[in-house]
Amino acid sequence: MAMVLLITACSAQTNSKDVGYWVLEKNRINEDKDVKDYVSYLQKNKDIRGYKEFTVSEGMKMVVVSLGSSEQGRQLDVADVKNSNGDTKLTVDVQKNKSNSSNEKNPYIMIGLNYKENHKLIVKDQNGTNFKKVD
Repeated sequence: MAMVLLITACSAQTNSKDVGYWVLEKNRINEDKDVKDYVSYLQKNKDIRGYKEFTVSEGMKMVVVSLGSSEQGRQLDVADVKNSNGDTKLTVDVQKNKSNSSNEKNPYIMIGLNYKENHKLIVKDQNGTNFKKVD
């Protein structure tokens, strides 16, 4: 059931060579307790810049990427997700928040990845700056 909800939350799907992904809409955060708790933690600890990976329904992966309070007023979008030599490379686009309606103290995005296997995940922005893994 939760997997169906996650898939219906899909706002982006990549093509054949790329890794399939979806962006979980923020109003659907209640679908996974661990992800919800982590996002709440990010809003209380607003200086955390990095990513954390979760296993969600049926073994699929969810990555939460946060910018930290120094980037408040910005938003994240997915630029590219590729699999190269067993590594998954996730590139995010950081841009000015166009809606000005976000009250996030620590801007974040929740990205679901359509695979179950173990891998090395590399998260970076479009300028090539790597995000650190948050333990």
